[in-house]
Amino acid sequence: MNELKKLNINRQVAEYISGKSEEVLSELYRDLQTEYKRKLDYWSKTTTMANSHDMLALFDEALLSVLKDIEAKGGDFVKLFHLRLTSRHKDLLSK
Repeated sequence: MNELKKLNINRQVAEYISGKSEEVLSELYRDLQTEYKRKLDYWSKTTTMANSHDMLALFDEALLSVLKDIEAKGGDFVKLFHLRLTSRHKDLLSK
């Protein structure tokens, strides 16, 4: 993900946290899905333990938990989201 996209996503997160706008959250969700779609598709195709629905659930859980963490503690949303999503994927594979 390039720096401009990272800045835009972090800006959307800050805007969402300050106003709780569903419109901003929808835009954030679409932008993140666009960025991570190839990775999620790859993960769902390379494991027999999970399908595309499971990967979408991982994505949704990571998004909501990171939004909650950023709201409470601040930080870089994009970095934390990437780490959380990757960690949840590894956890899924280890089960």
